[in-house]
Amino acid sequence: MTEIGDSAFAGCKSLKEIRFAGTKKQWEAVQKGDGFNEGVPAGTVICADGTAEFTQPQFRITDGKLEKFHGTAASVVIPEGVTEIGEEAFKGCTSLTAVSIPEGVTEIGDEAFQRCDKIRSVSIPGSVTEIGKDAFFGCESLAEVRYGGTKAQWLFQLAGFKKGVPEAAAVHCTDGDAKPLGNDITEIDIPDSVTAIGQHAFDGCKSLTAVVIPEGVTAIGSEAFAKCTSLASVSIPEGVTAIGSEAFAKCTSLASVSIPEGVTKIGYKAFYGCTSLTSVAIPASVTKIGEEAFNGCTALKEIHYAGTKDEWKAVKKGKNWKKDVPAKDVLVRKE
Repeated sequence: MTEIGDSAFAGCKSLKEIRFAGTKKQWEAVQKGDGFNEGVPAGTVICADGTAEFTQPQFRITDGKLEKFHGTAASVVIPEGVTEIGEEAFKGCTSLTAVSIPEGVTEIGDEAFQRCDKIRSVSIPGSVTEIGKDAFFGCESLAEVRYGGTKAQWLFQLAGFKKGVPEAAAVHCTDGDAKPLGNDITEIDIPDSVTAIGQHAFDGCKSLTAVVIPEGVTAIGSEAFAKCTSLASVSIPEGVTAIGSEAFAKCTSLASVSIPEGVTKIGYKAFYGCTSLTSVAIPASVTKIGEEAFNGCTALKEIHYAGTKDEWKAVKKGKNWKKDVPAKDVLVRKE
């Protein structure tokens, strides 16, 4: 036997003796599903070489992925060998106050620590390259993060810290302290190795004034720079093919933007509410402009299109794509 399913013996209130034909070591290796022993009075199992505990293991780990934490400890050290913390692995562990994640872990899944409302400190290694959506949502007591990478590396982990984390929490990086929400960042050079700016990557970085996106980037994700209210300039390189929904929404200091040839889609509300935007250049490669893409750009007086009048007519334009924009006409290339 290699596995016991979820709730396999749950409710067996008279079960007082359990025998297993294998050794204690073999018993420990058996995968035990959630709640497999719930309500069972027997606390041990008789094995061929002695007795072992008939209890739910603290961690359920499969092929390096920590799928579920079953313990009630306040302080947890995740074992070496784990490479991924799965979705909802610690969700709702209200007794948890501190957790240490080992070097070698590369991913923290969506909602992994959601609503661990008493957690005060967490150690995250520099090997982590992805923190999932709402990974720490509702961790309202979190006061300290110890991160094994640099401040620049931390910027790319921000998405998992966007909701439910106290703004005053301290993030201790190897080269100094950073804010958990990136509110202290004024400018950033994105590494050349980056090929896509992910969803919410810099969302709400209110002090960010300038950003240089490297040539290798091909996509800018949804809300990647949304609500960066101090962002005055951005350089979008050739090679980018899509600008995601609300990518630059409510960047109220952004004055001008040149969208490079190669971009085919400008997403829903991509530049919504950019109230300082006075001019925009749209390349002939664009085939679709999403709904409300430039809605609320109340200072936008010039819209330049690199293609011909007929090509402009062929571009699919979503509803209210330039609502409340003073520019009535689009300046196209002469035939």
